[in-house]
Amino acid sequence: MHQGTEDKDSRIIDLRATSVPKNGLHLDSDPSAKAANPSATHATQSEGPGTSDDTTEIARRSNKIPVQAAAGVTIDEAIELENVSRRTFYYRLDAGEYREIPTDQVAANGRPVRLIDVQSLSREGFKRWLETTRGEWGGYDQAPCELPCKPKAGVPVTADGVPDLATLDLQGRGRHLETLHTRLSAVQEVQGKLAVAGHGRKGLVWRDVAGGYGLTVSTLRRLEREYREGGPAALVPGYGHARGKSRAIPEALQLAIRETWLQPTQRHAKEIYRHVVRPWCRERGVPTPHYTTVARWIKQHILPIEAVILREGKKAWQDKARPHIFRDESELEVNELWCADHRRLDIFCWPPEGARKAIRPWVTAIIDVRSAAWVGWTLWLTPSSDTIACALRRAIMTYGVPKTWYRDNGKDFQAKRFGQNASSYRGVDWDEVSRWPAVLDDPRQWSLFKALGVQTIDALPYQAWSKPIESLFGAWSKRYERLLPGWCGSDAKAKPEKLAGEIQTGRILPWAELVALFERSVVDWNTGEPIGDRELSPINHYVEGSYTPRMVNQNTLTILLARHKRMRVHNHGVQLYGDKQWTYMCKELAPFIGCDAEVRWDPWQPDAIWVHPEMGVPDEEFPSRFHCEAWIKVPRCALGSYRQFGDEEVEAARARKQQRLVVGMRAEEAAGAASINMHDPMGGFQIAAAHQARVQADLAARAEPAALPAAPGELTDGEPAEPAGQAEERDEWDERRRARVRAAWEERQKLLDD
Repeated sequence: MHQGTEDKDSRIIDLRATSVPKNGLHLDSDPSAKAANPSATHATQSEGPGTSDDTTEIARRSNKIPVQAAAGVTIDEAIELENVSRRTFYYRLDAGEYREIPTDQVAANGRPVRLIDVQSLSREGFKRWLETTRGEWGGYDQAPCELPCKPKAGVPVTADGVPDLATLDLQGRGRHLETLHTRLSAVQEVQGKLAVAGHGRKGLVWRDVAGGYGLTVSTLRRLEREYREGGPAALVPGYGHARGKSRAIPEALQLAIRETWLQPTQRHAKEIYRHVVRPWCRERGVPTPHYTTVARWIKQHILPIEAVILREGKKAWQDKARPHIFRDESELEVNELWCADHRRLDIFCWPPEGARKAIRPWVTAIIDVRSAAWVGWTLWLTPSSDTIACALRRAIMTYGVPKTWYRDNGKDFQAKRFGQNASSYRGVDWDEVSRWPAVLDDPRQWSLFKALGVQTIDALPYQAWSKPIESLFGAWSKRYERLLPGWCGSDAKAKPEKLAGEIQTGRILPWAELVALFERSVVDWNTGEPIGDRELSPINHYVEGSYTPRMVNQNTLTILLARHKRMRVHNHGVQLYGDKQWTYMCKELAPFIGCDAEVRWDPWQPDAIWVHPEMGVPDEEFPSRFHCEAWIKVPRCALGSYRQFGDEEVEAARARKQQRLVVGMRAEEAAGAASINMHDPMGGFQIAAAHQARVQADLAARAEPAALPAAPGELTDGEPAEPAGQAEERDEWDERRRARVRAAWEERQKLLDD
């Protein structure tokens, strides 16, 4: 049988025209339909004795609804019902798609009348035949009365007893309308075909109609029975109105499952079923749902964000479910924002010391957010503030000073030389996202970024996604690290099997070769294709943009980037790391033994350090005067030898002479500034000196002849009076003495310098 293509519009049937009156369904109650098709009545009478039995059976199965069958239609009527051309119809008729009903009638032209069985028509043609046969109100001139039984629960109906389509759509059940129309069409078609089916063909009708609509015979029989008992409203699908609810699991049990599932212990669904569901149902005497039902309920009714927050914790929520935003880097300029971070490479190599134990090195990288260029980097065994300083030196000396530094919260990035100690931020609510950007305005006085006028922005702590360099690290690893021997993958799942063999056979890169390849990859990254959705390559952002680098003096940068620590100057100088191999001393530092000083040094350049004593640095012209803004560059001292006298002893001797020179000059400068009473406020030293003078005078008198008569100016108590002008002579003698001492010191200094 030819089944035409059924569009959606052909399924839409007037539900009011399909309602069932109380007194039954009459398919041919319209007298005009009988007059228009007299052959149908003749065909019905000629079918034989089985026809009345079939009608009686249909009436019995349809709650005693009387049905009068129609056997067939003429060829002209069939062509009109099929809505095809005459040529197409005859072609299908010759192909056997339509079945003719034998008849003894003869037309006016003397030829026999040819009738087409309505059951052999296509589905659309059969629907048109039903519509013309039933009429607008199912064969009744009056409107349909109330439904013969109680309407289906939950289905809104109109006053005429048909489903209210508008209300169904408002209830969110509009998706059920197409199913309703399909069911209604199937029921009407099977009822119509059963009404004209011959003896022994009703089973074929059920199977044919059910297969055409994708239903089983039992389902179609159930729908037809519900339609006869409840009308069109009985065909409205019942599924969906309980969506989001579980009939197999009571609501109280659902709450118990939810509470025990959303715990940090992360219990499995099988444990929930064994320790919660079964005891709960056993205590209350209710049926126990199946395990798959419980597992499906957990999957469908618990939000993923609930499981992440309550089962895995805050860290998992921040990594998996915390809302993120994308920032527009196109609004930035080159060198406007730099970002840095440490990353452990996914590569094994041999260390630089020559040890035969493979390691995974660390890289400290600095990128420009606008261009995604690697402006500075350092490859070393472990990350530290020293690797950051080395990368900053490379970046600033090549690309200039940035405007803003996007700072990590690690202790290496919070070192004193970079501006602020991380401990000073304790107690700050880091979860407040609105604090971004938080520009710091109170770094340490000698910090690098404060001295260079660079603003600092703190990234959110423990939030790797808040730093733009993290995504570039991932792109870098995929582009370069996978191509090198010794690649180990980012986790255990990505670890290649060949790694163990490469390490055992030594087929991994030495340190020097790895550094050279890494530098080549940085050049390729900066000069290659644009990164992300940027329009230019990293280096072209600097070349083609209006970029003017702001450079800085190399010595100034060296001091600012160096480590700094307050240390005591000992008699052997300044010692770093508590090791005598790292001892620094010079003659300029010798006068400050025992003083505290600010010491700065660069671990990557250990030949010299910079020392700034608290008292300042001696002036070159006047060693007794000190400058607070000057620094002393102190070289590294070599260890002395027990066997010979070398340069180390010469340097120590010069340091001792420098000490005497500075001390003498400072003592001479202060000589005579205080009176005798300031030196001896109690007078005890003066009394002792006078007593000693008398003792010496008595000893001298005993050794000399008798004393001469007293001179005119002699005192009566035995002490001689100071002659006139003797004080002036004594001051002149003191001045000459100071000049001789100064000349002697200068001569010694000259010899020491030579």
